[in-house]
Amino acid sequence: TYVRDQLLEKYGANLVYNGGLKIYTTLDFDLQQYAETAMASAPIFKEYPIEKFPGLNGSLVCLDPKNGHIKAMYGGRSFEQSQFNRVTQAYRQPGSSFKPFVYAAALEEGMLPGDTVVDEYIAYTNPWTRKVWAPKNYDHKYHGTVTLMKALCRSFNIPAVKLIDRLTPAKVIRFAKRMGITAQMEPNLSLALGSGQFTPLEMASSYGVFANMGILCRPLSILKVEDRDGNILEENLPRAKEVMKAVNAAMICDMLRTAVERGTGARARIPGKAIAGKTGTTNDYVDAWFNGMSPDLVTIVQFGFDMPRTLGKGKAGGSVAGPVWKAFMEKALEHHPNKDFPVPDGAVRTRVCMSSGKLASRSCPGNEVVSQVFPIESQPLTECRHGAVAYSQSVAGEVEDMSPQQAEGTFLPDPDFFHSNYQSGQTAVAGTPQVVKPPAVQGEWISRDNPDRAVLQRWGADRPIPADAFIDESLADAPAIEEDSPEPVREPGVVINPPGVEFRDSYH
Repeated sequence: TYVRDQLLEKYGANLVYNGGLKIYTTLDFDLQQYAETAMASAPIFKEYPIEKFPGLNGSLVCLDPKNGHIKAMYGGRSFEQSQFNRVTQAYRQPGSSFKPFVYAAALEEGMLPGDTVVDEYIAYTNPWTRKVWAPKNYDHKYHGTVTLMKALCRSFNIPAVKLIDRLTPAKVIRFAKRMGITAQMEPNLSLALGSGQFTPLEMASSYGVFANMGILCRPLSILKVEDRDGNILEENLPRAKEVMKAVNAAMICDMLRTAVERGTGARARIPGKAIAGKTGTTNDYVDAWFNGMSPDLVTIVQFGFDMPRTLGKGKAGGSVAGPVWKAFMEKALEHHPNKDFPVPDGAVRTRVCMSSGKLASRSCPGNEVVSQVFPIESQPLTECRHGAVAYSQSVAGEVEDMSPQQAEGTFLPDPDFFHSNYQSGQTAVAGTPQVVKPPAVQGEWISRDNPDRAVLQRWGADRPIPADAFIDESLADAPAIEEDSPEPVREPGVVINPPGVEFRDSYH
């Protein structure tokens, strides 16, 4: 219907249906068959048969990132029941599959995959409603100092919120629009967790920028239209534009490949193929996504009810969409040569420790050693001292990796690095480094005189904060979560849901 709708809009029904037009499209018949087979075989569809659950649907779109050609499109389970094309017309929350845009925007600002952020308790107070939003990680733990590559690989929520806080939501929105996102986005911190709404097609186009080393090619489905006499009425060539630096696109590709090889996207791995991608799961398991790519193809798979409702507890992007994505891409890449994501000029790929961002050494556990692109001038030159890594205390009392600096009791976060209203809560006791959870609210967003000017009062020091860093009450949707999240814990005096969202016991 996507091609037909474009033709009807341009040429009218009479010419389209009776004019003897010849239409040449970008669709690949084999890939289209693979898409329909993979989606029809989706386990979630077998669990929810269409006879009893006609509202459950899904979408798949595959395109070539080098020219924007749409190779396959699956817009719904039954064309007879609904001609609504969920690839192009359904605006859904992407969950954590939006996070790569936040990290890519950070790289464009000069950050590197090995740079670190402190994953710790943080809370934001809306100055007008006085409600508090305290984002949680899906595992309900704090992981201390983590590299950007590890934070994205494991889909930690707090580092993503801190990044968008530093960059400002407005800057991330501008970057996402450069990447090909056309949907409206609210300038809220929860945007980092996927609170916006996008179509699978624009997500495919935007992920294609990563695979195409920073070049955006607009989606294209019609190559040429001829009339009955062979006269060319329309001929379309790829529309390409450089929208991010090639080295930054390459760094994101490797970070997302690590997410597949070592993180939440493990169920989309294809042996022998370079695969990069990101899972996405929204609150109450309403939407399940897997957005992934090879050097040659970008494919987006999404599942959810047309009238949003839960898919069921545990129905996350990695487990619901990931295997379907893999089933399609295994067939789609069957005759493609095995090749890696390219390393652009001025960059180098090296093996590093995901925990420290330094060169991998013999002391690094195998599951922490990854291949990562860096700019030549900024590549890590020192080896990781993984044996010096100590541990941080999580909410549940379990331990997680901490940086060597913290282990030595010398680490203090730069207060100017992130605009945030929290106190570190770290103790620097030699031999027993730990992260101690601070009190419920350690400072707050406040407004002084001019309501358009946001000021953060942080332990007696006032510093100006961009006004768009506030949680806007117009965002009535809770921020997205990531795989297999436990129930949130109600902390004394803390409202953990964002403004405008009532707490529900079924909230995930």
